[in-house]
Amino acid sequence: MELENRPGVYRIVHAVSNRTYIGSSIKMRTRLKTHRAELCRNKHRNIRLQRACIRDGIDAFIFEPLLNCQVEELCFLEQKFIDAYIDHDLPIYNQKPSSDSRHGFKQIHSLETRAKMSASGKGKRKTPEHIAKCAAAQKGKHVSLETRAKLRAANLGKHLTLETKAKIGAKSKGRILTFEERTKRSISQKGRQYCLGRVLSQDTRTKISMALKRYCAAGNRPSLSTEHRENISVGLLAYQKQKLLTLQGKTFSVSISTPGEKAVGAYRGDR
Repeated sequence: MELENRPGVYRIVHAVSNRTYIGSSIKMRTRLKTHRAELCRNKHRNIRLQRACIRDGIDAFIFEPLLNCQVEELCFLEQKFIDAYIDHDLPIYNQKPSSDSRHGFKQIHSLETRAKMSASGKGKRKTPEHIAKCAAAQKGKHVSLETRAKLRAANLGKHLTLETKAKIGAKSKGRILTFEERTKRSISQKGRQYCLGRVLSQDTRTKISMALKRYCAAGNRPSLSTEHRENISVGLLAYQKQKLLTLQGKTFSVSISTPGEKAVGAYRGDR
């Protein structure tokens, strides 16, 4: 059976003793890779399986799928395989005679547990080495169109609360990006064309206009650095110069209409 990265039940078999570990996952191929990596690093939670790997090596094991199924069937089918091995007195590595798979179930933490989890993570900063490793692990990965559609559907219609918006605004207010940060953002955005040719609806334009008017009416002004203002000025001058060069080889004619009619202006081409 071909190993696919989809929900199913799998097994890890010791080639000599025929002892087997039964498991299930929503992504079998990924889960079996994780099993192999944990065994090689001596980090596997199943002590029986880990000791056998230390004794005989990773090459003594066969990693293979048993069947593909729906996510909600994982726990049931995994248990069926475990029961079948036990009923036929076949040796297994599973430490419990019942499936401990949580797929298909949603674990809900109490408010007290959530508060403890939040407190334990506050103030922790990732080291530059950790950040570099995370970046290297994600480099080259591409999100499939199917996954993008699922993410879009999951977030469609969600709106931030006023409290959340206020927190985001307070955190970002007055922050001036360094030259290095602006350069990194500029490089990351170059070549992207997902907004190219996009036309905003009149409703969206009105909302943006009203938001800017309210922002300016409150006495707020964009906090641009001197360098940023100079860059804007240079960019505008370059744009105007290019526009003049484009118009140099053309003449503009105006047709005078009768009173009440609209005057029409048009280019007549090259001189």
